[in-house]
Amino acid sequence: MKLSRTAVIFLGTVLILSGVYFVYASLTMPPTAENEGVLGEIGEGIGVLVSYALVILYCRGLVKLVLNKGAFLGRFLPAENDWMPKNSGEKLLAFLNRTHPALGVLTILFVVLHAEFSSTGKMNLFLLLTMVVMFWQGAFGLFLRSRLTPGALRRQSYGVHAQLVTGGLILIFASFGHLLVGD
Repeated sequence: MKLSRTAVIFLGTVLILSGVYFVYASLTMPPTAENEGVLGEIGEGIGVLVSYALVILYCRGLVKLVLNKGAFLGRFLPAENDWMPKNSGEKLLAFLNRTHPALGVLTILFVVLHAEFSSTGKMNLFLLLTMVVMFWQGAFGLFLRSRLTPGALRRQSYGVHAQLVTGGLILIFASFGHLLVGD
């Protein structure tokens, strides 16, 4: 409980500080220009793919939370659905686990392509912070996948990589960054 309260306080502080910076940036700096034309449209399409990929990546975490409580999952399967295999949730989770590393790498690539195609080269601070958090997640994910990673680093990497806090940071920074652009 203490950890979740700390996470809420941390994300609330980041949200307030980001809001203050957003007001400052929107009043004192010229707006971030969007790339118009074919590349801009491709960048916006890639941005939609980023949104879907992030939803899938973070829903995997929620599915893991639900499935780790076997009795809790049983409450969602009504008695008239006895024909449904009881292990369909586990099958879904196994598929999400297999595709998670590749989807994570693709998501980071999509974020970079979205930023490159959508902007005219001048990136705002929120975009840079979003990319830092995404690369942070990717780096610790690579530590988890590498067979050469020592056990102690692997345990710490899992604690850093598997956090909904970073998802909250991505949401906060990306939202304010898009507001500065005018989306």
